[in-house]
Amino acid sequence: ASDNFADAELIGALPFSATVDNTGATLEPNEPQGCDFAFRSVWYVFTPSENMAVRLDMDGTSIGGVTSIFVASGPGISDLTFLRCVFSPTNIQVEGGQTYYLRVDSFGQPGAIQINLQQISPPANDNFANAESINSLPFTATVDNTDATLEAGEPQGCNTSFRSTWYSFTPSENMSVRMDMNSPIGAFADLFLASGPSIS
Repeated sequence: ASDNFADAELIGALPFSATVDNTGATLEPNEPQGCDFAFRSVWYVFTPSENMAVRLDMDGTSIGGVTSIFVASGPGISDLTFLRCVFSPTNIQVEGGQTYYLRVDSFGQPGAIQINLQQISPPANDNFANAESINSLPFTATVDNTDATLEAGEPQGCNTSFRSTWYSFTPSENMSVRMDMNSPIGAFADLFLASGPSIS
């Protein structure tokens, strides 16, 4: 039923889970390409009522799956702008009132594909505007980034970020500092110099 963009299944409330057999799904004319060349795509549409962080995954899919996320600027399929790919559990910051379309495909393989979407609570310093202030040295902090997100307009530095947290430091005098990260998982830090108060 959700084979075509115009018939996208509505995600009305979170958490949301749906499983569909895409064996008979098709590629419609003018369908935009996102993460891969779709062969058997199905569509979902989600318009959050407020800004929030969500986690999207395809756990429960019996075949390889990928979700292409689009934002809509109008009602037609030509009004879509590609946002990002989701191959594995991914946290995303979404804007209230903005319509998002999720195109789910399986690299051309027929079978059962599942999509799961839930709201999450990111850490307090998840966004640039809420960066934790480093007021004195030495400074040590531990943060669980499991539910951290990537906000709109976030700059990329050393690598493509998916779960970022922010800290700010304004030294009172010229000095040399050493920074290290003692983490049980692979981690890196990007250092940015601010010329103003915004992320841009």
